[in-house]
Amino acid sequence: MKRLTISVLLLIGFLAFQGVAEAASISTRVRILESKTYKLGKEVRQQQKENAAQSAKLDRGLHEIHTLKRKVEKFMQDSASKHKSQQIDPSNRYSFP
Repeated sequence: MKRLTISVLLLIGFLAFQGVAEAASISTRVRILESKTYKLGKEVRQQQKENAAQSAKLDRGLHEIHTLKRKVEKFMQDSASKHKSQQIDPSNRYSFP
């Protein structure tokens, strides 16, 4: 009888220990996944900040390019109008006597 009782107690103890070990294993896996998720979330937030900064820099550069383009177009129009006003009219040309 003692042998049967000890065997049953060992079996129950083993099953209980196995359940505790599985729970600990699951808990460990969850903590590992949580830490990985936190790290990836942190990297994503950092990447979003970098992307926003690059986007703002790109927008400033494009605005500057458009401003320069308008200045060049205005300069070209002004030089074209000056060139037209400086052209000599054939009827008013100076001719030798």
